[in-house]
Amino acid sequence: MFRSNPLLAGLALGAGAVYFFDGAQGGRRRKLLADQFNRLAHKCLHGFEAARRDLTNRAQGTVGQARGMIASGAAPDDVIVQRVRSTIGHSASHAHLIEVQSHNGHVVLRGPVPRCEVFCVLRAASGVHGVRTVSDELMIRDDLNGQPQSAARSALTSLGGKWSPGTKLLAGSTGAVLLGSCLLARRRSLSTFALGTLGFGLLARSLAPENASGFQGVEFHKTLTIHAAGARVWVYYHAGKLAIGHADDRQPAVAWP
Repeated sequence: MFRSNPLLAGLALGAGAVYFFDGAQGGRRRKLLADQFNRLAHKCLHGFEAARRDLTNRAQGTVGQARGMIASGAAPDDVIVQRVRSTIGHSASHAHLIEVQSHNGHVVLRGPVPRCEVFCVLRAASGVHGVRTVSDELMIRDDLNGQPQSAARSALTSLGGKWSPGTKLLAGSTGAVLLGSCLLARRRSLSTFALGTLGFGLLARSLAPENASGFQGVEFHKTLTIHAAGARVWVYYHAGKLAIGHADDRQPAVAWP
């Protein structure tokens, strides 16, 4: 747009120069802009560092899990029981009612469970490392409220839930590449638009702030103590407000010494 209309580009540059190099407010505006850039840079550095630590920890966990699967020897029964309980806790809405026993890797599940969760609980228990077989002794209870965990529902839950810093970095990078490929493509087909839309969605989701829950941040309160006479403070205060163009006839509340 600016290449085809040099006049518009010149007007935009002139307006920007007048706005940021104004004699009265230019210095303040430039300072605010610099502060915003510094804040953005600190946030980016903090986000990249958090994403690096998250990806490093996940990679170390994956390597440790792979080593545990390759290592010879069966895990103790108490370890297997803890693994099964931790795993079925993500698939059962009443996991605390399920009793888990293990004997040489042969796991037995007992307890009440909703009908819609039986398959998910058995599948989750059978996928635990160290489990050889799973005996189903669960008691189906239709009076228990359950939430069936389908693959589509799990995917939607993970997409709408809270993302880790590493996931945000990978999703944002992938979205930026897909969106950039769509914008820079010479010929845009339906598949190009679809990939561009997907990239925009990933990029927007990775940049979106998480829902605040629990900790709401840190609130700072500033206190300024002036060791001077109240009349003298009022003179300087009123002169400063006149200098920045915010004169006010109301006298501020000053704590007189």
